[in-house]
Amino acid sequence: MNWPDDADGDVLRRLETDGFDFEKECEIDFNIDFNDWPLPEATVEALKKLYPNCQVIDPDQEDLKKLDLAGYVQFQIAGKLTYDLVVSTQKEVTEQMKPFGGRCESWGVMHG
Repeated sequence: MNWPDDADGDVLRRLETDGFDFEKECEIDFNIDFNDWPLPEATVEALKKLYPNCQVIDPDQEDLKKLDLAGYVQFQIAGKLTYDLVVSTQKEVTEQMKPFGGRCESWGVMHG
């Protein structure tokens, strides 16, 4: 396959090299990072309305040791993994999260 020369295309190329089956549906994890942490309850409520399956992930002990005090929010969507799906989801979520200081710039899939 031929993906654009950017971070998302790089991930898709690595998955292809690792033998990922792009014809099968899978769960795609998307992460939302925020400028401020912890999140206000109103932000969490808004997130749960938009993404009912989202999980708020607080920093763990390892993160705290590294002075990384920010958590993130993760949600999943099911479908065939494509570049367009990844890019359009990240763009849409980032737009929705702007009022809350959030952005969606990372994603991943489990395979093996």
